[in-house]
Formats: sequence, C-alpha cells, structure tokens
Amino acid sequence: MFTINHNQLVSPLDHAKNVTCSSLLFFIPSFYAFIKGENLMSVSIFLAGLMSANYWRYPTYSWRRVADHISAKSAFVVVFTKGFYIYPAFLPLKLIGLGLVLYCYYMSDKYCNCNIHINNMNPCWWKYHVAFHMCCVGSNILIIWCI
Repeated sequence: MFTINHNQLVSPLDHAKNVTCSSLLFFIPSFYAFIKGENLMSVSIFLAGLMSANYWRYPTYSWRRVADHISAKSAFVVVFTKGFYIYPAFLPLKLIGLGLVLYCYYMSDKYCNCNIHINNMNPCWWKYHVAFHMCCVGSNILIIWCI
C-alpha cells in the first residue's frame, strides 16, 4: 500500500532540465558568501545547489530527492537566520523577497502535484520552480550584501 517506485520520474525530463540549469545559479551566492567570509552560508548554499542539480538531472523518488529536500531546508534555515535575525537591515526588501520565494514555491508545488501523473501534469509548474530558484538566488545575494 505504501510502496514507492524509486525509478518513477517525478517530472518529465524536458521540464527537469530547465530546473537543473536554474539549480546551478545557487553557485553564484555561494561564491559571493565565500568572498564575504560567510563560510557557513557559502557551504550550505553550495550544497543546496549541488543537491538540487543532482536531483533534477533525473528526478525520481530516490535518496537524491531526500538529500535535495534536506539540504534546501537546511540552507533556508541558515540564510533566514542570518538575514532576518542577525542582520535585519533592509527588512522590507527581504520580506518582499521571502514572499516571492514562498509564492513561487507554492505555485510550483500546486501545479506539479495537482495531477501527479506525468502525462497530466500542468506544464507551467517548472516555470514557477525556476522562478523560485531565481528568487532564492536573488534573496541570498541581497542578504549576503547586507552583511
């Protein structure tokens, strides 16, 4: 009843390749954080980008999906804590960025999961997920710049 097919694709590969490319954008704020001496942020953002790209290159229900989710949520906690709690400068702009991140993630999840079968999946879901990645990268750069 609760078995998972670890070889089943989560999304079509032609959609996933766009998300894979957008995952590589996380290396930009990772490098920027490294230059600014924020090693924890640099490593967490780098690992999140690496795990995301690794997952989306062939998105199945496997350990790579779990690693992507864990690394993304861990990076979010690190960046959120630094950006909003420790360095609250430019808070309204950061809140707008956070709102965009959450909106794009919600819309991506909504359209991806509305019909879980790949053939019935709404084709705009990946555009929201790419926008989610881009909003995350932009917000990360803003937060690192404020430090």
